[in-house]
Amino acid sequence: ASGLGVVLYEENLPIRDGVKFVCEMVGYDPLYLANEGKAVIVVSSGDAESLLKVLKNHPYGEQARIVGELTDEFAGVRLITSIGGERTLDLLEEDPLPRIC
Repeated sequence: ASGLGVVLYEENLPIRDGVKFVCEMVGYDPLYLANEGKAVIVVSSGDAESLLKVLKNHPYGEQARIVGELTDEFAGVRLITSIGGERTLDLLEEDPLPRIC
């Protein structure tokens, strides 16, 4: 609705190695799986580093990181891959897989 786009940096996304392994094994993209316990906080770029320090000082924020940025160059979400490629993350057309506990 804002007309802004989101650039995500794959190498900064906090996806556990075990999750990556299972997703690769069964052919799922972890970005399209149900998740809980995460928060996305949008702040100005000038405040990002200071907020990150505050978050990392809290037990629930130890793994906090800056994962992307907003842009007015395009709408939607683009992922910059760990090898420098770029791909568009489309909206999920089906229901996400439920989290299995």
